[in-house]
Amino acid sequence: MIGDLLSALPKTGWGTRFALIGESSGVTWRELQGEFQRLRSEYQELANQRVAVCFACTGWGLATLAALESLGCDVVLLDAYYPEETAKDLARTLDVLAVLRATDGSAGPSWVALATGSVVQPASGNCYVTLLTSGTTGNPKPVRHTWASLSRPVRRGTLARQSSAWLVTYQPHLYAGLQVILQGLALGDTLAVPSRNASPDEITQLMLKAHVEFVSATPSYWRKLILFSDRLLLQQVPLQQITLGGEIVDQQVLDQLNQIFPHTRISHIYATTELGRCFSVTDGLAGFPTSYLTSPIAEGTRLKIDQDELFVRSPNSTLECNADPIPIPSLEARDETWVATGDLVKIEENRVYFVGRQSEMINVGGNKVQPAIVENIVREVPGVLDVRVYGKTSSVAGQIVACQVVNEAGIDATQLRQDIHQYCRSRLLPAQVPRFIDFVAQIELTTSGKKRRTDVDR
Repeated sequence: MIGDLLSALPKTGWGTRFALIGESSGVTWRELQGEFQRLRSEYQELANQRVAVCFACTGWGLATLAALESLGCDVVLLDAYYPEETAKDLARTLDVLAVLRATDGSAGPSWVALATGSVVQPASGNCYVTLLTSGTTGNPKPVRHTWASLSRPVRRGTLARQSSAWLVTYQPHLYAGLQVILQGLALGDTLAVPSRNASPDEITQLMLKAHVEFVSATPSYWRKLILFSDRLLLQQVPLQQITLGGEIVDQQVLDQLNQIFPHTRISHIYATTELGRCFSVTDGLAGFPTSYLTSPIAEGTRLKIDQDELFVRSPNSTLECNADPIPIPSLEARDETWVATGDLVKIEENRVYFVGRQSEMINVGGNKVQPAIVENIVREVPGVLDVRVYGKTSSVAGQIVACQVVNEAGIDATQLRQDIHQYCRSRLLPAQVPRFIDFVAQIELTTSGKKRRTDVDR
């Protein structure tokens, strides 16, 4: 897909557009094409092998993906910031022949030959792309796709159209980040890439500089921008589409975004690394209509609820993988497979609402507590701007409910702590009431843009 696009660039005019733009530099499509051609020649000896890439959304990173795809390689995507030994250990687990990593100060890669002694021969036209899950509550696990399954949700366009810009908020080696990258590339658009530790104001400045029109991000990422960036500057970003995903999308964040961007289309999607993109909601309300449970949606995706857990049957699904090649199931086989998502839901009137994940439950003396439910209540307390609820280890109860709170400026923390306790006792079960409250300047997110649900003290 990427290699075909770069090979087909028009010879004049269009290639001078920016494919990537960062806070201080950019890469044109013509430069990206040149890098692709150079690397395709350099990587010839890796043709038809399984290769790991420490992948960042850079000119070298995109050109490397394109070159490996055109050479028929199996590709394993790793975090560009993994320590070298971590990358090599993961690569050995997945029976990878070599690891590619960009070298600081050089356009070329650093090769790490692992000498596994194995030779992988992907089936013609069906090369695999192995991604790791985000690992929010545990260790990441590998999941295998093909370029075809990854690009199935991607909209196609004409390279002659006026280009737009997409903000890259998700880690590029994860499913959500790769989807944004593939969509921008397929349309010949510009990818605006903030630095890894960019502040909310720096991200807003980049969006203005690149004239970003499309942003896909987690609710937590948006809350951080809303709370800590210059509101007047944020409102000037010419957004056409905001897409939320990766976490529960609550009504508060939808209403806040509608207030700041009244003329922007706002949707939230349900997608996972294993299932691909399943469905989207565009009516401005949290959850999704119960009608989604009774008829196929989004290219034949089916939904059902069993014991409060959402199950999905999706043509975009794939299989968890290990070191051995696992065939991608046919569309017919995937259509017959119900997958337990681990997401718990409830039905109220004609709406299905997400209440949390099985893996995120806090075990308080045998009582199961969902962090998202507690967060929604704490967020209703006047003076609370944002909150993160997690399980804190307890020698008595196993775990207790703990939370980090971002409070409004000028609010007395002692009084606010009392208000939170009192309000939660009136709205929640005893096991759900936070026993530990810590006031912080802002909620730190995982590299995938989500709230961490593990005990930060462990």
